[in-house]
Amino acid sequence: DYSYVGARGPRHWGDLKSDWKECSDGKAQSPIAIRSKHAELNSSLPGLRAHYQSSFMFVLLAQVFIAGAHCTLPLNRATYTLTDFHFHIPSEHTVDGTRFPLELHLVHKVAPNSSQITVVSKLFKLGRSDPLLDQVSSVGIKESIAANALMLQILKLKGGNATINLSNYINLHGGYYRYLGSLTTPPCSEGILWTILKKVCSQNHSFSSFFFLRNHHIFYRREQFLAARSKGS
Repeated sequence: DYSYVGARGPRHWGDLKSDWKECSDGKAQSPIAIRSKHAELNSSLPGLRAHYQSSFMFVLLAQVFIAGAHCTLPLNRATYTLTDFHFHIPSEHTVDGTRFPLELHLVHKVAPNSSQITVVSKLFKLGRSDPLLDQVSSVGIKESIAANALMLQILKLKGGNATINLSNYINLHGGYYRYLGSLTTPPCSEGILWTILKKVCSQNHSFSSFFFLRNHHIFYRREQFLAARSKGS
């Protein structure tokens, strides 16, 4: 397994398994440090139009699995389905030098086992509580040593332990940054289309403390070298 600190931390991920080499050798890794003045304005980029419906969710540590194909995101002539969302404390992406207290990643795939993945990121600052965070934390943490893959199978068979309608909480309207990067956890696979929402929302300090205390360590990978990648907004 991997960690965020010590000998199994991000600097060593590429050495832990042969199929994790991209973590150290990749040329288009995530996250990145976003500099708004260096982002290229692309007026041809369409607005995000997600179709999120009521779905079962199952909470495992800081990851929330979504059952069924009820939440979709049309993008680049393909339809992606939301498979899970999870949190990083503090944020992995930074904007103009600011690292935020919390970052939410909404992971979408064309098919359950597909490598065609797009991630929508939402950043949070300290302030009044956000209703989505309230619902997730009220569901609680399911203590389990089972692998995430097993959790997904359980979820498919028996449904989640709560119902959530993300359309009531997630507003994808407005500006965003977009770039081509990677997964921010092993195997750090590249070719991931990232969308970072410009609107920063509020979160209650107790929510980040909740996940931090339950997992006892930080949850983020530091910014990776941007190189010659294009970053639009």
